[in-house]
Amino acid sequence: MAISKIISESLDLTDDYAFTGTITGAGGTNTPYFQVSRTGSSQSISAGADTTVQFNNVDFDSGSHWNAGTYKWTPPAGKYFFNASVSIDGATQGNVYVLYITKNSTLWIQSIYRAYSTNGFTINASKIISANGTDSFHVQVYCQSAEVLGYGQRQSHFEGYKIIE
Repeated sequence: MAISKIISESLDLTDDYAFTGTITGAGGTNTPYFQVSRTGSSQSISAGADTTVQFNNVDFDSGSHWNAGTYKWTPPAGKYFFNASVSIDGATQGNVYVLYITKNSTLWIQSIYRAYSTNGFTINASKIISANGTDSFHVQVYCQSAEVLGYGQRQSHFEGYKIIE
Protein backbone atom coordinates (compact mmCIF):
# COMPACT_ATOMS: atom_id res chain seq x y z
CA MET A 1 0.00 0.00 0.00
CA ALA A 2 1.40 3.42 -0.97
CA ILE A 3 1.39 6.10 1.67
CA SER A 4 0.54 9.52 0.33
CA LYS A 5 1.11 11.42 3.57
CA ILE A 6 3.12 10.58 6.68
CA ILE A 7 1.95 11.96 9.97
CA SER A 8 4.95 12.54 12.22
CA GLU A 9 3.09 11.37 15.31
CA SER A 10 2.68 7.92 13.73
CA LEU A 11 6.44 7.33 13.31
CA ASP A 12 8.50 5.72 16.04
CA LEU A 13 11.83 7.52 15.64
CA THR A 14 13.66 4.73 17.47
CA ASP A 15 12.73 2.24 14.70
CA ASP A 16 14.77 1.61 11.53
CA TYR A 17 13.10 2.38 8.19
CA ALA A 18 14.09 1.28 4.68
CA PHE A 19 13.24 3.73 1.94
CA THR A 20 13.07 3.12 -1.79
CA GLY A 21 13.12 5.83 -4.41
CA THR A 22 14.83 9.17 -4.18
CA ILE A 23 14.85 11.64 -1.32
CA THR A 24 15.37 15.18 -2.57
CA GLY A 25 16.07 18.44 -0.83
CA ALA A 26 18.17 16.93 1.97
CA GLY A 27 21.87 17.28 2.62
CA GLY A 28 24.39 18.64 0.20
CA THR A 29 27.91 18.18 -1.08
CA ASN A 30 31.09 19.30 0.67
CA THR A 31 32.92 19.87 -2.59
CA PRO A 32 35.26 21.22 -3.57
CA TYR A 33 37.81 20.14 -0.99
CA PHE A 34 41.59 19.87 -0.92
CA GLN A 35 44.59 18.89 1.14
CA VAL A 36 48.18 19.75 0.29
CA SER A 37 51.36 19.00 2.22
CA ARG A 38 55.08 19.63 2.25
CA THR A 39 56.96 16.46 1.26
CA GLY A 40 60.41 15.34 0.16
CA SER A 41 62.45 18.04 1.85
CA SER A 42 62.20 20.77 4.44
CA GLN A 43 61.71 24.43 3.57
CA SER A 44 63.98 27.17 4.90
CA ILE A 45 62.15 30.08 6.50
CA SER A 46 63.86 33.48 6.41
CA ALA A 47 64.27 35.49 9.59
CA GLY A 48 61.87 38.38 10.16
CA ALA A 49 59.85 37.96 6.97
CA ASP A 50 56.44 36.52 6.08
CA THR A 51 57.22 33.41 4.02
CA THR A 52 54.70 31.54 1.87
CA VAL A 53 54.67 27.86 2.75
CA GLN A 54 55.50 25.85 -0.38
CA PHE A 55 53.10 22.92 -0.12
CA ASN A 56 54.56 20.83 -2.94
CA ASN A 57 52.36 17.72 -2.72
CA VAL A 58 48.65 17.51 -3.56
CA ASP A 59 47.10 14.86 -1.34
CA PHE A 60 43.71 15.53 -2.97
CA ASP A 61 42.02 18.39 -4.83
CA SER A 62 38.47 17.53 -5.87
CA GLY A 63 37.99 20.55 -8.12
CA SER A 64 41.54 21.09 -9.40
CA HIS A 65 41.66 24.53 -7.78
CA TRP A 66 45.20 24.23 -6.33
CA ASN A 67 47.90 26.23 -8.12
CA ALA A 68 51.23 24.45 -7.59
CA GLY A 69 53.15 27.48 -8.91
CA THR A 70 51.72 30.03 -6.46
CA TYR A 71 50.81 27.62 -3.61
CA LYS A 72 47.26 29.06 -3.58
CA TRP A 73 43.77 27.52 -3.67
CA THR A 74 41.06 29.42 -5.59
CA PRO A 75 37.65 27.77 -5.07
CA PRO A 76 34.20 28.69 -6.44
CA ALA A 77 31.99 31.03 -4.40
CA GLY A 78 30.81 29.71 -1.03
CA LYS A 79 31.79 29.34 2.62
CA TYR A 80 34.79 27.16 3.42
CA PHE A 81 36.42 25.66 6.49
CA PHE A 82 40.21 25.98 6.36
CA ASN A 83 42.88 24.39 8.53
CA ALA A 84 46.64 24.85 8.36
CA SER A 85 49.35 23.12 10.36
CA VAL A 86 53.11 23.57 10.13
CA SER A 87 55.95 22.02 12.08
CA ILE A 88 59.15 23.81 12.96
CA ASP A 89 61.95 21.26 13.28
CA GLY A 90 63.89 23.12 15.97
CA ALA A 91 63.01 26.33 17.75
CA THR A 92 65.01 29.24 19.04
CA GLN A 93 64.07 29.65 22.69
CA GLY A 94 62.16 32.89 23.35
CA ASN A 95 61.34 33.55 19.70
CA VAL A 96 57.86 34.23 18.37
CA TYR A 97 56.42 32.17 15.50
CA VAL A 98 53.25 33.09 13.60
CA LEU A 99 51.13 31.03 11.20
CA TYR A 100 48.74 32.91 8.88
CA ILE A 101 45.91 31.82 6.61
CA THR A 102 45.48 34.58 4.05
CA LYS A 103 42.76 35.51 1.59
CA ASN A 104 44.03 37.50 -1.39
CA SER A 105 47.22 38.21 0.59
CA THR A 106 45.20 39.68 3.50
CA LEU A 107 45.49 38.07 6.91
CA TRP A 108 42.27 36.25 7.97
CA ILE A 109 43.49 34.15 10.90
CA GLN A 110 46.76 33.83 12.74
CA SER A 111 48.15 31.61 15.45
CA ILE A 112 51.08 32.80 17.56
CA TYR A 113 53.55 30.61 19.45
CA ARG A 114 56.43 31.64 21.71
CA ALA A 115 59.12 28.97 22.01
CA TYR A 116 60.04 28.12 25.59
CA SER A 117 62.61 25.51 24.59
CA THR A 118 64.65 24.44 21.58
CA ASN A 119 62.35 21.50 20.82
CA GLY A 120 60.42 21.35 17.59
CA PHE A 121 56.70 22.14 17.66
CA THR A 122 53.57 22.32 15.52
CA ILE A 123 51.39 25.41 15.15
CA ASN A 124 47.79 25.30 13.82
CA ALA A 125 45.13 27.74 12.63
CA SER A 126 41.52 27.14 11.49
CA LYS A 127 38.75 29.44 10.28
CA ILE A 128 35.54 29.57 8.24
CA ILE A 129 35.97 32.08 5.40
CA SER A 130 33.69 33.17 2.54
CA ALA A 131 34.99 33.06 -1.03
CA ASN A 132 33.57 34.93 -4.04
CA GLY A 133 34.91 32.66 -6.79
CA THR A 134 38.07 34.66 -7.48
CA ASP A 135 39.49 34.73 -3.93
CA SER A 136 42.74 32.83 -3.37
CA PHE A 137 43.92 31.33 -0.09
CA HIS A 138 47.42 30.43 1.06
CA VAL A 139 49.53 29.94 4.18
CA GLN A 140 52.43 32.03 5.45
CA VAL A 141 54.73 31.77 8.45
CA TYR A 142 56.80 34.34 10.28
CA CYS A 143 59.85 33.46 12.39
CA GLN A 144 62.08 35.85 14.32
CA SER A 145 65.14 33.85 13.30
CA ALA A 146 65.84 31.61 10.31
CA GLU A 147 64.22 28.19 10.82
CA VAL A 148 63.43 24.97 8.99
CA LEU A 149 59.86 23.93 8.24
CA GLY A 150 59.12 20.25 8.80
CA TYR A 151 57.80 18.15 5.96
CA GLY A 152 55.51 15.19 5.60
CA GLN A 153 51.76 14.79 5.43
CA ARG A 154 51.49 14.60 9.21
CA GLN A 155 53.73 17.63 9.85
CA SER A 156 52.91 20.50 7.49
CA HIS A 157 49.63 20.63 5.58
CA PHE A 158 46.83 22.96 4.42
CA GLU A 159 43.28 21.82 3.80
CA GLY A 160 39.77 23.08 3.27
CA TYR A 161 36.28 22.11 2.20
CA LYS A 162 33.01 23.78 1.30
CA ILE A 163 30.42 24.05 4.06
CA ILE A 164 26.90 22.90 3.21
CA GLU A 165 24.48 25.78 3.75
